[in-house]
Amino acid sequence: DANYSNYKWSNGQTTKSIIVKSSGTYSLSVQDDNGCSSLSTPIAITVNPKPSPTITASKTSFCEGDSVLLDAGIETGLGKTYTSYLWSNGEISRKIYVKTPGKYTVSVTNVSGCANTSSDYSAIMNPAPAKPIIIRDSNILTCSVIADQYQWYEDGKSILSAKQRTYIPPQSSIGKKITVRVSLSTCSTLSDQFIFSPLSVQEDMSQSDILIYPNPVISSFDVHFNCFSNTYTIAIIDILGKTIFTQSKSSIPNSIVKESIDITSLLTGTYTVKVITGNKEYFQTIIKQ
Repeated sequence: DANYSNYKWSNGQTTKSIIVKSSGTYSLSVQDDNGCSSLSTPIAITVNPKPSPTITASKTSFCEGDSVLLDAGIETGLGKTYTSYLWSNGEISRKIYVKTPGKYTVSVTNVSGCANTSSDYSAIMNPAPAKPIIIRDSNILTCSVIADQYQWYEDGKSILSAKQRTYIPPQSSIGKKITVRVSLSTCSTLSDQFIFSPLSVQEDMSQSDILIYPNPVISSFDVHFNCFSNTYTIAIIDILGKTIFTQSKSSIPNSIVKESIDITSLLTGTYTVKVITGNKEYFQTIIKQ
């Protein structure tokens, strides 16, 4: 603690105290006012290197609704995980999944207690295509979305030859669930199911007393049914059991009736169509897209 007139450190510095940034052995030579000098005991200083965390990603970009895995890694040369991790989004594990685009950093601490923060990593999210709607015109199915690639499916199985925007299902597809997946760049979106039914009313009537198509419905649908009296009533019921549409008309008994019902004003969702003719009631579920 004494004050000397002269100080000389082994690294050449001449102040009473010094700051060192390099590992090594340091000693101090001092001299008092009488010209007497003394040499300190050497002291070994180890300067531990700062960690250098680098963020790696499981993929260069990800699709909307998906995620990417970010990894802060281990300490270079030592092959050990860091003792602590703190990501810019608050997470504290070595690896994190992110679903939001933006810049991410991670601060780490190693076994020596040294800390450092990584460079920014930019997570890039590619937009997913709009959800496609299957539109029917006669026997032709058309995808509502313009995309780079199309793949049609039947009951969940891909149709190898159906890779265009339009698809004409064969007779064997009647009653099957048709979907289409559209792709833009590396991202894709799958449509809702479209149950394919024949256009021949007589053919359908041989299988069922009521036919509704298209279903799902975009704006309007046709309903065919066997009428057993001189009047009939068509009603639409929502999921709460409330009748939101009703229509009654006269008809010829024992005939097939065809009616077109416009539901443009209805919200998307599931509805029940109810037909009353004589002492018969028919029910069928429709999906409004």
